[in-house]
Amino acid sequence: MISLLIGEIFGKTTPKHFSMKLFQEAKRHDFVVVKDNEGRWVLAQIEQLENLPEGEIIAHCKVIGYRDRGIIVTPRTPLKPASLVYRANNEILEEVLGFDKTGLYMGVLESNEEVKVYLNMEQLISKHVAVLATTGSGKSYTVGVLVEEILDNDVPVVVIDPHGEYSSMRYPNTNPLDKEQFKFFGVEPKGYKVVEYSPDTKINPSALPLKFEDKDLAPQDIIQMLPAKPTSAQVGLIYSAIKDLKDKKGTYTLDDIIEEISAMESNAKWNIINMLDVIKSMGVFDKKGTSVKDLVKKGQATVINLRGVNVDIQQLVVQRIVKDLFDARKLGKVPPLFLIIEEAHNYIPEKEVTFSSKIIRNVASEGRKFGLGLCIISQRPARVDKNILSQCNTQIILRVTNPNDLKAVTYAESIVENMDKEIKNLPVGHALIIGMEVPLFIRVRVRKSRHGGETIKIADSFDEYLNVMQPVNFFNLKNPQDYKRIYYPFYYITLDNGQSYLIDAIKGKQLYFENNKALETEPLDLSKAVKLAFELKEREGNVLDAKISEEIIKKDLGKRLKDIKKVYYVYYVKGNELVDGVLGIVVKK
Repeated sequence: MISLLIGEIFGKTTPKHFSMKLFQEAKRHDFVVVKDNEGRWVLAQIEQLENLPEGEIIAHCKVIGYRDRGIIVTPRTPLKPASLVYRANNEILEEVLGFDKTGLYMGVLESNEEVKVYLNMEQLISKHVAVLATTGSGKSYTVGVLVEEILDNDVPVVVIDPHGEYSSMRYPNTNPLDKEQFKFFGVEPKGYKVVEYSPDTKINPSALPLKFEDKDLAPQDIIQMLPAKPTSAQVGLIYSAIKDLKDKKGTYTLDDIIEEISAMESNAKWNIINMLDVIKSMGVFDKKGTSVKDLVKKGQATVINLRGVNVDIQQLVVQRIVKDLFDARKLGKVPPLFLIIEEAHNYIPEKEVTFSSKIIRNVASEGRKFGLGLCIISQRPARVDKNILSQCNTQIILRVTNPNDLKAVTYAESIVENMDKEIKNLPVGHALIIGMEVPLFIRVRVRKSRHGGETIKIADSFDEYLNVMQPVNFFNLKNPQDYKRIYYPFYYITLDNGQSYLIDAIKGKQLYFENNKALETEPLDLSKAVKLAFELKEREGNVLDAKISEEIIKKDLGKRLKDIKKVYYVYYVKGNELVDGVLGIVVKK
């Protein structure tokens, strides 16, 4: 059962820690086993390595324990000095760490890639999840893996998606760079049932319209949606109008409330009417709203695509969606589900109240009682409501570099000393999972479905991303540091009808979006770009100059042009190989 002998315990030991002299090479986070006083194999993990002047290497280890009656038990007595220490094999790792192969397959142990890591689905969903990472570390990719596993278990998923990244999950992952990864992780390409909704189908034409019924809105719901805090007199008008409407008609709409308040003799009515008109003008209310039963179906991911939607409307949509889902679950109208909120810092900010923050707080504290699991995702953990983060028993942390964000993620009890340095230096696609019995560093498995980053996607923040289109995930490229980057210029334009286009700033071709993919007005011709890229690979310069000026585009489009920005398409060049950094196409010279 036990594999290679790697060391011997020496010096002072405690029930929780020991040190050993190494006989064989070992790394931080490696798992080892040693027999306790009763002859049981006890699992431990290397926390620190130390070089002594005489040339010996000392490993300082944390005792994890052994599994007994389904739980991990730590020995009550210290391990004996001079005990032999062995490298833990796959069998004992799976047994002690409690990996259930019917669980959610997230990847492999970083320290032993032969061991697959499974998360308990019931625990994950019932006790909430937070996925925290800096931009570009594989955050959305990891959430995609989580969604795939949950859908494979026939549990409904609803995703609040501010950037339209998750709709691509309906397609199998056909990225040629991932072929070897499929073999390594033992998975196959697969598309999933994805239904997309949006409050603005002009900007997101592939989505179904998302509407909310404005029938019999409760006074508190209306007050919560108002763009400004109402006075006590204005609150009184709302309550009075709704009471009168109930007495007269029994049922009412938003228009009825506005009409009723308009007929009142009060100077306070004008501001409240204006605020109600603002809610109405958002265009998200209708006589017949989208059925919550259409949003929540077994084996279906429902994506609420908010790409390009006004921030105030986003807040209102999130508030209504979360409330409707929560109410439906409490009444048993829909099956248990998993709700994912991307860019959570925008909807539940720390020390700030928004349209959506109150209801999300309620779900975080009470949702588990009613079978509504919550997943909070953010690239700025320091800006997320700490009370909600503390309710997420499982945290999946990828690379975090901002000092304030590091402080926010390292408050958890499972974070040990110096682990913040590990988090800061995590490679892309590697994660620390805490909230299980043992904190684990893992390498996230390859996606079965297409990742949104493989289609055209302009950066969320142009200042932060330097106007570069999001490239293919680096952790799917072997030795990415060996590739030279070539930046190809485009103009990203938005017209007055809300439609977005890309215009090739060298060749002048126009591209447009359809089903979240970029298409050209004529067949794709990479020959010039490839030729230029290979010519540049030995030079210092790697940014191609635009041949068509911004002024020409503005003059051509005239008043139809709402916005224009120069962005760059990325190619990766190594030897005779060129990789299209957005579409993931491999081109040979």
